[in-house]
Order: sequence, then C-alpha cells, then structure tokens
Amino acid sequence: MRKALSDSNGTVALLSLLAVGCGGDGTGSRQVDAATWVTQPQYQFSGAPEADVLFSQVPYLRVDPRHNRVLVLDMLDKVISAWTPEGSLEFVVGGPGGGPGEFVFPTRIDFEAEGGFHVREGFGTRFTHYTSEGTLLRAVRGTTTALSYDGARLELAAYAGNGGYIAVPRIGWVGPNHPNARIDRNPILAVQRADSIRWLPPEPIFWLDYRNAAHFVDLGDDRTSMAGQMFSEMDRVEFEPGAAVVMRQTGGPGVVEMIELDSNGDTTWLRPFQFAAHRLTPARIRREGERWAEVTQRPGVSRDRYLEAWEASLHKPEYRPTAIDFKLTASGEAWLKSFERVDTLRVYYAVKRGDMSGNPRRVLLPEWMSFQDATDTHVWGIREDSLGLPYVVGRRLIPAS
Repeated sequence: MRKALSDSNGTVALLSLLAVGCGGDGTGSRQVDAATWVTQPQYQFSGAPEADVLFSQVPYLRVDPRHNRVLVLDMLDKVISAWTPEGSLEFVVGGPGGGPGEFVFPTRIDFEAEGGFHVREGFGTRFTHYTSEGTLLRAVRGTTTALSYDGARLELAAYAGNGGYIAVPRIGWVGPNHPNARIDRNPILAVQRADSIRWLPPEPIFWLDYRNAAHFVDLGDDRTSMAGQMFSEMDRVEFEPGAAVVMRQTGGPGVVEMIELDSNGDTTWLRPFQFAAHRLTPARIRREGERWAEVTQRPGVSRDRYLEAWEASLHKPEYRPTAIDFKLTASGEAWLKSFERVDTLRVYYAVKRGDMSGNPRRVLLPEWMSFQDATDTHVWGIREDSLGLPYVVGRRLIPAS
C-alpha cells in the first residue's frame, strides 16, 4: 500500500465509510452496526506467596496467546512473572539492577515472531530479549543522548529488527508559555544504527496531529495545573514490534480512522469507521469535570474553584470525539475506549486490524477494571481491592442476550 504522507494540515483520504444503522444526533450520520458483548468473571490471582512473588504494583500486563499465559510487569519490584490463566506461576525474570537480566525501569513487554519476548526499559534505553521459557538471550542498548530529532531526545517506541526502531520525539510541557505547548504536529520516526554507538539521522515516516493536546488550568497566584485535553481530537498512536497504529478523529463527527504503518512508513491498513456523532453538551462537560475534580487535589484551591478554572480552559469541540484512547491486543484488534457508559459499565469498540469490511464488537466492561489486553475469548486487566492491593482478572467474553 502507499506511503503515509498525511500531516496535521490534511487528512488521509477516506476509502469508504462502513454505514449500517443511523446516528442519533440529527446530523444525518450513519454508524457501524456493532454487536454488543458483555463479560463474566472467570480468573483472578494476586501473586504466589510461596514463591515470594507478590504484586506490589501492577501497571501493565500482556497476554501471550501462543502459550496461553499472562505476563505481568511489576514496576516497583522490577520483575516480570508468567502465569497460567488459573494463576499458577510459571517463571519470573528480572529484579532491580543494571546487570544482565536486571531492570532499572521496565515499562513494556512485547512478543516476537519466533515466540520469545522482550522487555523495554524507560524510553527505550535498553531492550532485554528472552526465549518463550524466560531464558535470557541478550540485552541491547537503546537510545542515548546522541540520538535526537530537531533538538528533542527520542523515545524508541518499538523494535523493528536489524538494529532499527520506530521512535517519537519526547515532548514535554512545563507551562502554557513553553514552546512545546504550541506544537501542532509531531513525527513518527524510523531510526537505524550506523554502528554499535552511532545512529543514522532519523527519518519522519508519518506526522501526528497534536493540536489541542495540552490543557493548562490557571489556578491564580501564578499556579498552573497541567493535564491533557479531555475532548481533544488529537491523534493517538500505539506501537508494537515493526508497526505503529494511529487513531485519527479529525474526519468529521463520529468518524474514527485507523491507520497502520510498518517500520518503513508504508501504510498496511487504512480503515475509517463512522460511529454515532454526539454533541458535546454543557451537562456532559460538567459531569466529566466533576469526575476529574474528584481525583485532583490542589492545596488551597476549593473544588468549585478548580472546576471553574478547568472548564474555562477546556477545549470544547461541537462534537465530542468517539474514543478517548485505544490499545492493541493479543486478539489482533485495536480496542477503542469510548466516552459511552451504560450504568457502571464502560463501552469499548474492538476493531479487527487489517479488516476492510467487518463490523467492530461493542464490549461493555466494568468501570473498576483497568483494561490491559484481550484475546478472542477473554478480557484481561487489573482490579484493586478496598486496600489498594492489585489483582489480575480475566473475564470471559460472551454475546449479550
């Protein structure tokens, strides 16, 4: 397929809109006919005390469908443990330290074509490779201070093989007047080693739309709270070895466009979906602001004052975006987290990557569940009990009756 040349001033051309059923906001839009699925509890485990493996902090897990197991990354203890769905411990790798097989700041697990996996540290400072049984193969040094693009240091987001990576510039906002707060676009880059130390110049392979990304809440007295814009239509991107998948929402009310690129920047999948378009109402803004204010504490600032300042600086499009963000899953899907709720359930849309005609699944998940990954049959995530202790949970997917 063609090379992706889109930037923030243009939208990749739509191929065709999947139109089955009607939208509900008077725009005349039509939406995908998504069958609804629900889940029921089946698996839950919290560690193996007899093996001295307890989850002190579980920010991340991945499902290995090839071997029917779950890999759990405990960032605090700096270990990765492998489990059967029933909660039997298979092996543990890692531990704190900078030596071979040890981790300083593990952030992600990725599976490889031959069946093994690797662990990324930090912003891609090191990639440690293992066999499928957890045997250490090698550790590869990643990004250094010598690797930059347009003055910004890089995050190596995904391994591409043969010494190459997919990367993005590390963009940070330290205040509303910082130059990065006004960046409208950001590149996805292909980077390649020249040798064991030097890098070839990074090459842009796609431009992400970053408009309306930063949200600076003026609290007075030269105090500013910083967050992402809740209703931003900015591009979202997820990575896996050899690929970047972009979710774009600038094609019109309710339109979500999925774009998959390989490590050379060639487009391997481009699919627009038309979901129901929903106007962004003052009531919805207020409701989301109240949710945000509940978890945001600012000393010396009342809840009402914070909420007022939050709303005043909020980006308010006429129509709210369909999805907040998305994840790539072991099922070969992209799971879009929507703004929709049904009682205490959050609505997700599971889109099959590479598919050009099939409908997505509409999946209802408990709000308390921190969704992490999915197979064709189960959804996996994290549940915290009343004391804040994390549990890995697996819930069976079933069609809604």
